[in-house]
Amino acid sequence: MWEKLKQLFTKLQRPDFIIDVSQGTGYVDEKPRPDDYQLGSENQALKMVLSEERDYTKWLPLHESQSRGFDSFACVVFSGLNCLEIFLQKVYSKEIDFSDRFQAGMVPVVPNRGTSYSAFWDSVRKNGLVLEEEYPWGGNNGAEYVKRPPQNIIDKGKEWLNYYEVQHEWVDWGGCDPNKLYEALLYGPIQASVDANATYAGTRSTAINHSITIYKATKGVKFGILDHYSRSTYEVPWNFYFGSAKQATVILKKKIQLIQRPWMVDKNEASKLYALIGNTACHIADEYSWNYGSSIGIWEKDSIKLYTEVSFNQQFTIGKQLSFK
Repeated sequence: MWEKLKQLFTKLQRPDFIIDVSQGTGYVDEKPRPDDYQLGSENQALKMVLSEERDYTKWLPLHESQSRGFDSFACVVFSGLNCLEIFLQKVYSKEIDFSDRFQAGMVPVVPNRGTSYSAFWDSVRKNGLVLEEEYPWGGNNGAEYVKRPPQNIIDKGKEWLNYYEVQHEWVDWGGCDPNKLYEALLYGPIQASVDANATYAGTRSTAINHSITIYKATKGVKFGILDHYSRSTYEVPWNFYFGSAKQATVILKKKIQLIQRPWMVDKNEASKLYALIGNTACHIADEYSWNYGSSIGIWEKDSIKLYTEVSFNQQFTIGKQLSFK
């Protein structure tokens, strides 16, 4: 009886899930939460087409290693910040190096274990970001590396949130469809989980213990990887196993004037909000979709109703500034 149970156990074992913690680790797996943004769903992040070629080679950040005398187990942080740095350089022409240690301390990353995608991105949205020069690599071991940053650095991170917002979404999980990854690369680089050993051996393994950045792809052929160990970049085949993948958008916040027509008889018209940006007025259906006009006036479906500046000021009240993305 015992021998039969032993044989059954051996048969059911998944040896490719055995993780060698000395060979690139730090990723803690998880499933999407019910309210998480997901690519292609009704609840998804704002995005724009960044590269028709699905190639961000020109905007890669400087190579940084997550192991310098000791392993930080912060691959989730390194890969996530690489995505943001590529995005900012591509969209805003800002070559920025964010502090990996700051986020590792704010998450915080668990020494000799790591962290999850949700914990990392929640921290970015809550705590903001600081530059590498403001809080560089430090400490003599993993525990010292992930110590909570000084309060003045924490305050500095929150200042970043006054100007930018980060939205993130799941591209795929539980074994990524390469076609979904290819689609997502249209909108920016991708953070994805892998078996670090498999990336070196060139084998297909469904183990996941490490997080990297996918920065390019040739459909049906290969993916380009940005890593943070001894190899900076390398390629894996189209059918390589990626466990889960996330993507982020950086949104520059704007301050705009709020305008209304509160004395309108039609209550629906009276409750409408408009934005006044320079000499342009636009109806705000919600904070993410504005219909812009070329001069002072109000959009009505597909056309703009023009106003002189005097008549516009007579019919509208200008309120306080609001922050929109």
